Amino acid sequence: STPVTPTAVCQELLDLLKNFKSHMAAIAEGHGLTTMQLHALHAIADGHATMGKVAHTMHCDASNVTGIVDRLTALGFVTRQEDPRDRRVKSLQLTPHGTAILQEVVEELPVRLGCSRLSQQELTSLHSSILKLIAD
Repeated sequence: STPVTPTAVCQELLDLLKNFKSHMAAIAEGHGLTTMQLHALHAIADGHATMGKVAHTMHCDASNVTGIVDRLTALGFVTRQEDPRDRRVKSLQLTPHGTAILQEVVEELPVRLGCSRLSQQELTSLHSSILKLIAD
């Protein structure tokens, strides 16, 4: 058989990314969310808990995040509070409901993406390969 080339692997990674985005959109929709709202929940859960940090993490303008966070607040997934040191800064936190939704998504993703079908050896190999690719 012909050897696998870096170009072929890059194309496969692009295909995987397209697959991932499609599954994330379906998961978000299944929970009554948009993909951007789901990304915002992840960013807030990861400790990027100000509007500016969420915008930076999501690679979008802070004005876009305001609408996303307004909706997540209305849905009861996020709380927003003024920073006592600087009232211009809004601190964001997941509510227990927001945390529960995110946990459901985290549990759903490996099944949807097919990671749960991989053997322990395949998971270990993929894990180390991914770490190598994302290392700075």
